[in-house]
Amino acid sequence: MPRLSRLFVRFALVYLIVGFILGGLLLTAKAGLIDQRVWGWLLPHADIMLVGWLVQLAMGVSFWILPRMRRDYRGHVVLAWTSFVLLNGGLIAGSGLTLGSIWFPGNWVLIVYVSGLVTQGLAVCLFAVYAWPRILPTITGADVRRQQQAQQVKLQRNRPRGSPPETRQ
Repeated sequence: MPRLSRLFVRFALVYLIVGFILGGLLLTAKAGLIDQRVWGWLLPHADIMLVGWLVQLAMGVSFWILPRMRRDYRGHVVLAWTSFVLLNGGLIAGSGLTLGSIWFPGNWVLIVYVSGLVTQGLAVCLFAVYAWPRILPTITGADVRRQQQAQQVKLQRNRPRGSPPETRQ
């Protein structure tokens, strides 16, 4: 598994653990055992679980599993690395800093959260631009037969006049 895939998957697992902890705190607040201001963490919790866990895991697995363009060439890997950095930067800035909204309320929370979401969206778009050329069409048996027929027609056209047709042996 390539290094970038391993990083995507490892970070996704870290976000899964953080998301479970936040979910547990939200449930504890629902039971009335801790401060109710914790409900301000609901959106960051959803963002961490959906983008940090699921999207990042999907990006890591797709970087690894999509067909390579050539034997050892995966395309413009700089785009994939940039999307990794932007995605995690957006998650940390948007969701991570927003967790401090309980202790430091203000308008900055909305600005930071929205900028984090925009950064995450940019990261996903960048990864889509990277992965698009690696998504290849499926080759069916009909495609192979059509290609063989086209090669036979080409061979017949290039054959000198009067020579016998080639036979398979």
